[in-house]
Amino acid sequence: MTGEFAAPQDITLIVTMSLKPDREAEFLAMATEFIDWVHANEPDTLLYVLSRHPSREHTYVWVERYRDESAMKDHGSSDRIAEALTVV
Repeated sequence: MTGEFAAPQDITLIVTMSLKPDREAEFLAMATEFIDWVHANEPDTLLYVLSRHPSREHTYVWVERYRDESAMKDHGSSDRIAEALTVV
């Protein structure tokens, strides 16, 4: 097995969200764009992925890993996330 394990200061979040069916397509379009933006602009966001829940319709799971608390706070307070959250 290859890969890296989380460092002690890393913060990992797992967030499950259910969507209104009529907003799902809009959400997925926003999420795709937002994920690309995070990867390009937040070097201390170590992992940022979205998966469809395996058994619940209209439900998605975010897995996020931040280098430290400061990186998580920077992500959470960005104008981009505030804009993205208007779609959910």
